Amino acid sequence: MDNKHKIIVMGQQKPLSGPLQIQGSKNAASKLLGAALLSDNASSIENLPDIIDIHALKDFLISIGYTLSEKGQKLEISRTSRQGVVIPESFSDNSRSFLLLLVGLLHSHKKVVFQKPQGCQIGDRSVEGYFATLIAFGVMATIDKGLYTLQVESFKPAVIALDFPSVVSSSMALAAACLAKGESTIVGISIEPEIISLIEALQKMGATIIVNDSNAIVKSSGQLMQTTISVPPDRNVLFTYVIATLLTKGYTTFTNCNTTHITKDKAFAAFLNVQKIVSRYTKEGLVIDARKFSPIAMDVIAYCYPEFQTDWQPLVAPLLLQAKGQSSIEDRIFEDRLRYWKELSKMGTTSSTVTSENGQSVHFRAPQISHGAEVRALDIRAGAAVILLALISKGATAVTNIKQIKRGYQDIVGDLQALGADISLPH
Repeated sequence: MDNKHKIIVMGQQKPLSGPLQIQGSKNAASKLLGAALLSDNASSIENLPDIIDIHALKDFLISIGYTLSEKGQKLEISRTSRQGVVIPESFSDNSRSFLLLLVGLLHSHKKVVFQKPQGCQIGDRSVEGYFATLIAFGVMATIDKGLYTLQVESFKPAVIALDFPSVVSSSMALAAACLAKGESTIVGISIEPEIISLIEALQKMGATIIVNDSNAIVKSSGQLMQTTISVPPDRNVLFTYVIATLLTKGYTTFTNCNTTHITKDKAFAAFLNVQKIVSRYTKEGLVIDARKFSPIAMDVIAYCYPEFQTDWQPLVAPLLLQAKGQSSIEDRIFEDRLRYWKELSKMGTTSSTVTSENGQSVHFRAPQISHGAEVRALDIRAGAAVILLALISKGATAVTNIKQIKRGYQDIVGDLQALGADISLPH
């Protein structure tokens, strides 16, 4: 078969071991880029991940007149005075990340026009629900022939209750509240670590934000100062490589991971505890010792933080396929996020799908023996999931549609090679 533009993974890998630095967080970086646009003066961002989605955001900002200056992993952004912005269809068709820039773009340009964004096809991800959040802070929103138009003269303080703790709605509400002179109250925000990173950045820029459980009180002068923002490590990438270590019974040290965002991650800590994983934090980072590890069957229900994360449920599937007994996986956020099981089935896995009032779930008995095959990366984490299963399968696996993986992983091939995996990307 033609292996060009395919990731090739040889199965039955030896234990992965060694140190590995974890890249900056994709999900935090897009939110923090949005925060950098809220200041009238140039702000800087450090530790940006080198991934497709972030490159696309930078290219988009340049295309509408922003000045971006890069020195190593530090990016300085200077705003433009251009009035009105139209987001190209070619960009909205491939990513939803620009939604996290909308408040900053409205602050600078007063008007933004765009088509419905796409991104990972994992379920209904309507944008209309976000409009209610923006409207509460003084934004006017219209839809005409598939085009969305947002306009604002100035942001107004508001008291708003989010229907669902969406990370996008939470990011928008926090950003808008910081540009509104006065006091705003936001009830029901997401408390994921990436949102906490955003709050810390906004506080550094001069806003007063008090968070109590999932409620936030924001006090602002309506203007934010320039600052330097650092992107935290990517906990989804970390989780991916922890699973790779567990599958191969390896011993790894993950550097750039002893920040408070990782050490205080309740969802991650709960997973380590349930699976009885030998781990410890050192001054170098997080150490995972899986040399005597045996996976434990479990029922996974992916939901809002601090519950098991929706980004993690595809990644944990290969591990549970090795755990003796009955396991199940259910996603209560995105109804189509179990599609990757069709790709896993090409590698010899078997499962049954059950539909309930909460949506669909997959049920399976393990351990199961899998084999190499040609499979497709349906989205970022689904692509990582087939690579993980391929590590312990018999024979070679070819993964296609790898652009999806590159949207979230800086160098998944190079990272796994650094740990000793037999994986390649032929040119």
